[in-house]
Amino acid sequence: MVEKIKAPTLPEIEIVDQHGKRLDTSQIDNYDSFMTYLMQAASTANIIRLRKYFEDKQSQGREENFELNITPVLQELLCSHPSQSFYIFNDGPGDIFVELNLAGFSPAHLAMGEDKFVDFETHVLKQFNVWSAPGTIAAARAVVKF
Repeated sequence: MVEKIKAPTLPEIEIVDQHGKRLDTSQIDNYDSFMTYLMQAASTANIIRLRKYFEDKQSQGREENFELNITPVLQELLCSHPSQSFYIFNDGPGDIFVELNLAGFSPAHLAMGEDKFVDFETHVLKQFNVWSAPGTIAAARAVVKF
């Protein structure tokens, strides 16, 4: 018994606009050119996303320096521009704590002479918080690059 080979069928297309409304595709006369158009539109959208990603990743090459006198009272420091990297060095004599962007998450502890560097691949630094251990003071230097 010989089995017949079935001819390939075209997949069904469902297009939804930005409001969630389904568009009628029954009137498409030339399926191949329509699919070519859809593929080109999707490729263009992906290229635009990649370009935006690489532009965001590229620095302007400028820095903002902070000379800090740190006490046990939390200091909230705002960056003048959204920054791509952060570096802080604890000049001592006390230990310091550092939080980036949002308060309440586990802070980094830096003893005298220790430093911290953070490179934000796809995010940006907008603010950082610093404070010293209870009963101590410290000096630190911080640099953000944007």
